[in-house]
Amino acid sequence: MTRSPASTPRRTWACLGAWALAGAVLQLARGPLFDRLFLLSEFIHLGHFVWGCGLLISLLWPALRRGPVAAPAVGVLVLAGVALAVAQPTAMRAGLLIDFLLHRDAFDRAVAAALKDPGASKRHDRTDAQPWWRVIVDPGPPARVAFDLGGGVADNWIGVIYDPSGAVAAARGWRARAGDFTAPPQVRELFGGDIVGCMHLTGAYYRCNFT
Repeated sequence: MTRSPASTPRRTWACLGAWALAGAVLQLARGPLFDRLFLLSEFIHLGHFVWGCGLLISLLWPALRRGPVAAPAVGVLVLAGVALAVAQPTAMRAGLLIDFLLHRDAFDRAVAAALKDPGASKRHDRTDAQPWWRVIVDPGPPARVAFDLGGGVADNWIGVIYDPSGAVAAARGWRARAGDFTAPPQVRELFGGDIVGCMHLTGAYYRCNFT
């Protein structure tokens, strides 16, 4: 069957559009995927990267054989790759916020129940409606609640924190010069670990990394 001369460009643009769309979705879903699949999620992003490399090679191959090259398509592919890389932090934050808002009611109910019975840590089976492994209550004052999302190696973990004081917002990572964490002393060792950094989600909720 003879291929139409116009079919290859159409297929090329369709592949480029699919790759760019998949990249945008993956950037939004990067945080939630990591929470649920941990390091396995990185293979998904690696697959998208390999897909992009394959597209680039297929577009440049005609030039290597001294034939015409789809220069506009190559330019679009490169620009799309740069745009996805630059937008990654913002897209990841947006994806984490969207994921939290989808489960906001479950978090609110769990906080209310935990504050009524601030006993020992409670283990849960993770479900689509309840994406955490443990609920940990710190009696305070003020009382705070942590939702262990897992996602760490050894004693490292990621959690959604309910902190009505907002004190955990000061955690912004490790200070190399000072040799300690940026979290203030009163919250640095909450929930049995050192708080490394926190991102505000909404209201009294924060997403924090622990070590």
